[in-house]
Amino acid sequence: MFSHEVRCSAPLRRAFSACVLWFALAIPSVPATQVAIIDLAETVAGSQIIFRGLCASAHSAVDENGFPCSIYTFKVVESISAASGSDSKIITVKQFGFQKDSKQRKESSGFCSIEGMPEYEIGEEYLLFLGKPSRYGFTAPNGLTQGVFRFVGKGADRAVVNGMNNGNLFTEGMKSADGRRRITPNEGGENFMGTDKGPLRYRPLVHEIRRLKAGGAFDPIEAQERFRPHRVSLKKKNTAAGEADHE
Repeated sequence: MFSHEVRCSAPLRRAFSACVLWFALAIPSVPATQVAIIDLAETVAGSQIIFRGLCASAHSAVDENGFPCSIYTFKVVESISAASGSDSKIITVKQFGFQKDSKQRKESSGFCSIEGMPEYEIGEEYLLFLGKPSRYGFTAPNGLTQGVFRFVGKGADRAVVNGMNNGNLFTEGMKSADGRRRITPNEGGENFMGTDKGPLRYRPLVHEIRRLKAGGAFDPIEAQERFRPHRVSLKKKNTAAGEADHE
């Protein structure tokens, strides 16, 4: 799923190796920095927690086991699917690896990180699909950037878009332009053919997520047609502000 380069201290190198093993076991993947393409039903099914949240804090650290990590806290704006018995208003997300601009990464004379691991900006809202935490407390969005949606647009056209430009969500057997069913973690949806792409209105998507979580059937072709009216065409995007003008 990922490649890595480590220029850390010996303890961090050992920690990195241990976490690489965990990711290899915990996340469906193949070698050579590739991750499986997953549709909406697979994204929902593979997520323990689904929520809309505002990133309130972010920092890098070395945890109690000596693992490099990035820790984010989110204020829950809307809980869509919570773990059994959980109704938390604050969710902490612990991801493996230092943030790319963190002091810890700079002091390591390189980095300890996983290619394609999402990072979150304080003050920004996200729709997140999180997998089950590991024994060490690490988690990651299901499908990496496929499970992270940022908000764009305003008012009735308030919409969300993931790292694949939503191109993975509805088309059965979707492949890249060269026929692959797997992608590098940083590869965007613009490289994929044969599917509608672009931001989707948030509220209809949430309704579909809840329907699928309740066991509803999923026909990707039918869903693609059903959601076509809910796509939002954006003239320009201000990703820093999370807002956009729309046609």
